[in-house]
Amino acid sequence: MEETEQIPRKSGSFLWLYGVVLVLALVVLGLGVYQVASGRGNYTMLAAGMVSVIAVLLMWSFNINVKAAREEEVRKWDETLGPVNERLQYITVLLNQVSEQLLISERAKGIAFRESERDALRRAIREEMHRRDYDAALMLANEIEGGFGYKQEADRFREEIYNSRDAEVRKIVNEAMGNIDRYCQAEQWTNALREAERVMGMLPNDAQVRNLPNEIEARRQAYKK
Repeated sequence: MEETEQIPRKSGSFLWLYGVVLVLALVVLGLGVYQVASGRGNYTMLAAGMVSVIAVLLMWSFNINVKAAREEEVRKWDETLGPVNERLQYITVLLNQVSEQLLISERAKGIAFRESERDALRRAIREEMHRRDYDAALMLANEIEGGFGYKQEADRFREEIYNSRDAEVRKIVNEAMGNIDRYCQAEQWTNALREAERVMGMLPNDAQVRNLPNEIEARRQAYKK
């Protein structure tokens, strides 16, 4: 745009040269007329002057028309680009607004996704506890703390899991102790040991369960005496 506006200014700055050349051509024409009128010359100077004047006028007129045409072109170009620039600015503003809305939407979706994922973890913990898979439930509780940063909620879940597992262990041990007691009273020592081994396979780390074979043997020896 700036280059187009500079063209007519540059061409207009040289139009004064045509005036100088026209004056020179008129001088030549005048000398030719004077020589022909005085009878001291031929028509060469007159023809040269006339051709020079006509040529300068034609070139001058041509350049004036070119300058006007270029100025008109620049004016039309400005008129054409003005609304286009305004529309481009309007589109830029709209794109910025759309970009901001998309960014807000992505953040909102991220927040909603995190909440839904955390709800899914909660349900999964309950399901694992219902299946008595307490190790898997503990891993999911740790994921709530490590993946989402909810330490207090993870601590509550872990405490609930530990309590539920302890209650389940005590229930298994009490049932096993009842069975072992019945076997011992019936002098079915082999069945009592099998029951102890079964419970030891389920709870290998429980101290009371590990001591069951010794208790059965002690009761057997006491019965013999």
